[in-house]
Amino acid sequence: PNLPRNKTLFNLQKAKREGGTIIVVESSFDVIRLWQAGFPNAVATLGGSISEQNIKNLNRYSSTIIIMTDNDNAGRSLGNAIANKLKNKNILWAKYNHDQVYPHNAKDVGDMTDEEIKQCIKNAIPHFEYATL
Repeated sequence: PNLPRNKTLFNLQKAKREGGTIIVVESSFDVIRLWQAGFPNAVATLGGSISEQNIKNLNRYSSTIIIMTDNDNAGRSLGNAIANKLKNKNILWAKYNHDQVYPHNAKDVGDMTDEEIKQCIKNAIPHFEYATL
């Protein structure tokens, strides 16, 4: 109950050790799911907002950000807020294929298989391209 969400990116201590790419999701369960699929470089915002401290940490520890927020209005809004606040970063959005953001209308990574998660990350598209969808 007393966790300072505005100062916390769940799993940052491990994700920053993995190199310059960080995958951003909304919940700790999504981070755990990505870890199971082979991606230990994920962090969670622990909700639908991003603080200035979180942005500073992303700017400090990454060169590439892959946004893999929930496939709903709140998730897209959070992803756009992150993309618009980061400076000089390669911002990508996870995407399953040219027709679908996530397969079979999955809400988040918890609704996907390992292979579907891998395909979404492999097919990630630039922020400017995602913004035109």
